[in-house]
Amino acid sequence: MLRSCRTFVGIGGKVQYNHRIMISSEDEKKIHARLTGLVDIPRDEWEKLKGAFKYRDVGQGEYFVRAGDVPQEIGFVLSGLFRKFYETEDGRIFIKDFSFDNRLATAYSSMILGQPARLNIQAIEPSRLLTISLSHLTGLYRGHSCWQELGRRISETLFIDREQREWELLVFKAADRYEVFKQQFPGLAGRVAHYDIASYLGISVVSLSRLIGSGARSD
Repeated sequence: MLRSCRTFVGIGGKVQYNHRIMISSEDEKKIHARLTGLVDIPRDEWEKLKGAFKYRDVGQGEYFVRAGDVPQEIGFVLSGLFRKFYETEDGRIFIKDFSFDNRLATAYSSMILGQPARLNIQAIEPSRLLTISLSHLTGLYRGHSCWQELGRRISETLFIDREQREWELLVFKAADRYEVFKQQFPGLAGRVAHYDIASYLGISVVSLSRLIGSGARSD
């Protein structure tokens, strides 16, 4: 049940922050399962984390992180869909990744280093996250060892994902990359624009259309 709400108006529309909240049991189960899948969290420590969470609603086309800003929070996607991308000065967009249900949404390295983000994280659909601020995370790190372990596991996971992605882009053929995309992001092909998928795969929209039309490795 929400107890209070503040609205901040930014570029492109309104983003709702709901403060001093009680997390629904369904949402708590989602994030508890995700985080305890990485590290054991004692119940009293979990209560500390739960008390630091805030809901954040991001409308379609709005940004959770905008390049140039210094990120101050990490988000856990409850519903919706985000694209993570870099944008050049001449407006070209390069898709790095997608975040959807039960995944993290953050410009992690920029947040840890306290530097302006190079990455944009934009909602493709109306989306809701649970967020926790860097200041709260830092406070937890100074306490129980489980939080330091969780931070290490998250960093390791991000590093492994990045290495895997680099390998796929450098070694895999386009058809193979498309198959991996469908396996990693089931159901996303119908929710994401073809030009975003093509950018993620490192191919042209025309090439993607050919892959889809040919039923590349269709079952």
